[in-house]
Amino acid sequence: MADQALIDEYKDRVEAAGAPMLTLADFTNLKPLKEGGYGKTYTATFQRTGQEVVLKQIQIHNEAEEQAINREIEIHQNMQFGFIVRFIDSFREDEQKQYIVMEYCREGDLQNYIKTLKNKKELADENFVWNVVAQLVMSIGYLHSQRVVYRDMKPENVFLTQDLEVRLGDFGLSKVLDAQLSFAKTMIGTMRYVSPELLQEEKFHKSGDIWGIGVTIYELLTQHRPFDGRTNEEIQRKIVRDNPAAIPPQNYSDRLRNLVSAMLVKDRFKRIPLGLLVKIPEISLRIKAYAREMIGTSQERSRVYLQHLIDDIDPSPPKIPQISGINSDGTFSDQIQIPAIQAPIGSVRFDIKDERIATQRVGENSQSLTRLIQLSDKKRNTVSISPEIQAGIGVVQIAVRFDDAKGENRAYRWLGVIFSGYEIPDSYYPGQDEASAGYCGSDGSVVHITPRTNDKYIDGNSPYQNGEIVIAEVNMHPEREKRTLHFFANGLWQPIYFVGLPDKIKFCIQRYFQWTTATVVQMLQLPEPTAASDVPNARAIHW
Repeated sequence: MADQALIDEYKDRVEAAGAPMLTLADFTNLKPLKEGGYGKTYTATFQRTGQEVVLKQIQIHNEAEEQAINREIEIHQNMQFGFIVRFIDSFREDEQKQYIVMEYCREGDLQNYIKTLKNKKELADENFVWNVVAQLVMSIGYLHSQRVVYRDMKPENVFLTQDLEVRLGDFGLSKVLDAQLSFAKTMIGTMRYVSPELLQEEKFHKSGDIWGIGVTIYELLTQHRPFDGRTNEEIQRKIVRDNPAAIPPQNYSDRLRNLVSAMLVKDRFKRIPLGLLVKIPEISLRIKAYAREMIGTSQERSRVYLQHLIDDIDPSPPKIPQISGINSDGTFSDQIQIPAIQAPIGSVRFDIKDERIATQRVGENSQSLTRLIQLSDKKRNTVSISPEIQAGIGVVQIAVRFDDAKGENRAYRWLGVIFSGYEIPDSYYPGQDEASAGYCGSDGSVVHITPRTNDKYIDGNSPYQNGEIVIAEVNMHPEREKRTLHFFANGLWQPIYFVGLPDKIKFCIQRYFQWTTATVVQMLQLPEPTAASDVPNARAIHW
């Protein structure tokens, strides 16, 4: 706590008086800590505060590396949270050397902790393991609430303070959620810790961070990696196909072993999400205690997140799939209830005109509000979704999942908004005219055809697949020019959005092929917009 006070005092002085720029002369007693491809890490004494810190020296060879370093600094300095390594400052010594000043964790990293246990032929204490799980879940939950996916969870990036508290560090691979990243350029993490979906889909998903926690805790419990091999190809095959060796039942409780198994489910749609992790009693009790302790001294964005944890409000409402290890009645080990998703703005239904073409199942389980099932092929079958949303109601968000019951991944996935007074023609797609706007899953194009339209299909947004949830969020402000429609897919707020929506609207979808479905997972009225205002290459389309 003394070090924390010194950091805060230093930051206050910098902000208030404009302290002189840091130089290497501000640091003494430099001792090598680690060396890697990026540069070197030292422990040092920070002369301005007298505290021991970590000084990370990064070599810059080209413009791409400089951009990556600037990204790391930006992410890290914005992620001020109790269980994340504290960012203190950064400076340049010359054009080729960037320095980052960070909190020093005296007990080293979790990898060294595991090695020490192994050398002593000791096991990690179960209470300590639960503490680590809870603190990692809180850290990853906070990052996700800020639209950051960590992407590099492994024991050597989990640091321990003198009190054996977790500090998540090394933001070199973290990225504000961006589905456009190239797999080949970004898959530079340790192979043994990457998720199956990263290998198979060549995309990063937030669920990969849960996998990373599972792999890290498995290694803490067993003192060996769950997936290992002599070559990358062998490791990849094991990650995708093989189950890790069972955690010895005589060493740890069934609840802890089952939890690790739930985090290591290979299907990301069935892997336990953060929304359920925080409800496991052993985690929930710890998280709430930590949150109450931290909330008084945290920054505003952290306080909101911590208050949500205390009040059992999920700051990022999760998808609720069928989870391996979850009982059929919605419980986990007889104690965790999967919450039913509510629609506070009214009854949610598809406005189906012809029951021979499509039908719906309203609230058939806790995973959805209603589900449309296409009974026969019908090209351009666009269906609106009640209730009507009128100007002045504020922010409303809908989450929809498209599926193909035949498993053929057939297309015609459209989510959009339509003027609620418009009579939808028999053959129609969202965005076909001035009455609506649509977002196509197959190619990511956005459509809103008017007499002023130059381009029929507007490119820039990401495609989305069957089995993935796509979100539309409208802000129905009383003033038309302030009304907006944003889309969220692949873990990213999409750059193409709409302004100037009509006075009354409904969400709408389009399906075509028999036995394809569209499920309304949730529909919520929110107190304020959640759509990001800083999406790269953002472009507004006027209705």
